[in-house]
Amino acid sequence: MDSPEITGTGNNDQSPSDDVISRLQQSTYMDPNVPLAQLLARSDYLQKYPSWLGFCGPENKKKFAPTFIARNDTIWELIFSERGYVDMLLMVHDVYMTPFPHFQAGQYDSLPERMSSSTLCDTLFPGLKELLAAHERILRPLLALHEQAENYVVESLGPCLVKLVSVYSLS
Repeated sequence: MDSPEITGTGNNDQSPSDDVISRLQQSTYMDPNVPLAQLLARSDYLQKYPSWLGFCGPENKKKFAPTFIARNDTIWELIFSERGYVDMLLMVHDVYMTPFPHFQAGQYDSLPERMSSSTLCDTLFPGLKELLAAHERILRPLLALHEQAENYVVESLGPCLVKLVSVYSLS
């Protein structure tokens, strides 16, 4: 495994972030019809290795420059951490929030009169659905980038993050 050369797209009409995002649209990770749990299962390989170098094998360390290893380990950790966070949010949603008992306001004497199951659920898990949706929008392109890169060497993380951040800053 040699470190890959970084090449440009040759297309001056699009910004690098537009080009990166458009290339990702073909990935299964970007398909909103594919459930998040399925994507997490598909990306289990991240859990098996502590770092990019761990994935490549420590015996290959001499083949790469230290900065190349550090960069790829950092990207691996970013995607690994985001995946773990989304996995935990999904677990809280599926284990605690989804099976939460449904009741009408005033049904129980021990609760305030206007407290319904949805109000109590929102009180116990404030913003969980929104937080999960926001992090899913971040995780999907990160996993798509990771998947399409040979040996999981992500070359275009910067433009992808710029695009993701600019979308959120406009809303």
